[in-house]
Amino acid sequence: MANSDEGKWLRKATLCEQIYELGHQNGVYLTHYTLDLESKMPITEDIMRQALVHLYRKVPVLRLCLRERDSELWIREMDDCVLDLEIIDEGDVEMERNKMTLHTYNAFDGPLWCVRLVSQTKGSTGLSQSRGEGKDFTFNYSVIFGIHHSVSDGSTNVKICNLLRFILDSIMIGDAIDDDVQLGEITDDKEMCALLDREMAKLKNDPDLCSKIKRELAEGSSVRPLIRHICRIPSDTVIMSRNVTLTVDSATTNMFLKKARSEGVTLHSAITGVINVSLLDLIKEAGIHHDEYVFRAGHDIDVRRYFVNDASHMLGIYGPVFGYRYSFVVPKDLLSTFWDNVRRFHQHFKIDVAEGAVLTTSAYRLMTEDFQASLKDLFRTAGEPNYYYTISNMGNLSGSLSEEAGRVVTIGKLTRFSSIRNGISFMCIYIHTFRDQLNISFSYSTKFLSHDFVQKLADLVKEHMDTVCTL
Repeated sequence: MANSDEGKWLRKATLCEQIYELGHQNGVYLTHYTLDLESKMPITEDIMRQALVHLYRKVPVLRLCLRERDSELWIREMDDCVLDLEIIDEGDVEMERNKMTLHTYNAFDGPLWCVRLVSQTKGSTGLSQSRGEGKDFTFNYSVIFGIHHSVSDGSTNVKICNLLRFILDSIMIGDAIDDDVQLGEITDDKEMCALLDREMAKLKNDPDLCSKIKRELAEGSSVRPLIRHICRIPSDTVIMSRNVTLTVDSATTNMFLKKARSEGVTLHSAITGVINVSLLDLIKEAGIHHDEYVFRAGHDIDVRRYFVNDASHMLGIYGPVFGYRYSFVVPKDLLSTFWDNVRRFHQHFKIDVAEGAVLTTSAYRLMTEDFQASLKDLFRTAGEPNYYYTISNMGNLSGSLSEEAGRVVTIGKLTRFSSIRNGISFMCIYIHTFRDQLNISFSYSTKFLSHDFVQKLADLVKEHMDTVCTL
């Protein structure tokens, strides 16, 4: 018995896993995915439970829990399969999403994930992204999938969502499912540590680089985003996480992508420019006029890109220890010089990503800061953000999610959102394309921003996407 229990202890938690568990304890870094499905048959509670048991057996990170061992956090396998599933008939999806931002997990025993199956009135969703794949797909559902960020990142979560659709399709058609075939595997952080050690060695031999990073971090921490002057949140406001979504039609999406390519930039750089010019409109509308403006923002980077070995099988969380942030100075007439400024941002960001700047900065901070003190700062409840937003861009998901109609179940849309209510952050902006449509989700904290402000921002983003295509 003792040996069996010993085998369940997999390894010590990595630095990132520790950070995200602390975030979980403080009500931040809770990630959620809404998968809109269309089905030829009803997805009953029994079918969904069968599907989730298969999912548990096929996805190693869904079998994990987090426990203290000898005063250190460890990753451990759960003792048994436990499901956290609720069925909501003809429910309000937005209300269920809001509930999920308050959800906490039983880290000690697991599970570190949960599912809410929200059925919709027949034909009520009108999912434009399903391309009219057949009148037989008449049963509509929203599957809200929540997962602890310590065990999974966006790349892993999309794989899980796609596998869930495949399993549902197989169950409803009567196909056998091989639970021995795993989605991927849990690895350690040896490659990440090797990368950080390499960067530390570089820094020790390059005092000029150290000075540059020190200066950039100091300049970044001094940034005071101007939107803090716009939203006057009442002191008695209940601090929550909320979400505003924007789905851009296929024609506009394709026109915007074509224009970005013709200007020599990526979707990420182009949409960053659109967000900045939209924020600038709101700042000027509030009567704040400067000759130039500093937009400091975070940009999520998957560090698997830097691994020497193939990382496609690696499940878990593979973000940098400290996120990448960049301060970009723009002129007051940003719209009139839009593409020139986007190209300027694009070149800087492209170089930083290629050279692994996020790893270098993380290594510097680990060398020069008290780690435990830094963690406390991450989750302090006082203070204001020193950056406007973080963008998490997953690119085109049509290859990662099953774009074609399943035999019984097909994916209509994926929406990502998160809980940031107790963090010092204005908003996280989640971006991806699927079925030729751009999906943007603005997750924001009511501590700093109002719904009206974020909705106006979303409306301006759509408006400026049209505008910049004509420049």
